[in-house]
Order: sequence, then C-alpha cells, then structure tokens
Amino acid sequence: MTCNKVLHLTLTERQIIETGISHGSTKAAIVTITVNSKTTADNAMPST
Repeated sequence: MTCNKVLHLTLTERQIIETGISHGSTKAAIVTITVNSKTTADNAMPST
C-alpha cells in the first residue's frame, strides 16, 4: 500500500474549511469532513 501525501489543499477543501469556520464547526469536525471528501474522491477515481 502506498501513501500519496498531498501537500496542498484544493479549492474545494478550502471552501469546506471556510464554510466550517463560518458555521462554528470545530477543527476536528472540519478535518473529518475534508478527510471523508478526499476518501470519496479517491474511491471515485480509477487507479493508475
């Protein structure tokens, strides 16, 4: 199993974080949402 380390946030991830902050979400909640978004996106993409 390889680990692809992402060093930069996508625009979508930045928007998720901004929305979470404006709604008063905790850091843990925002991280959970962004991690789930990445997992969902990774699962939807074909492996190369």
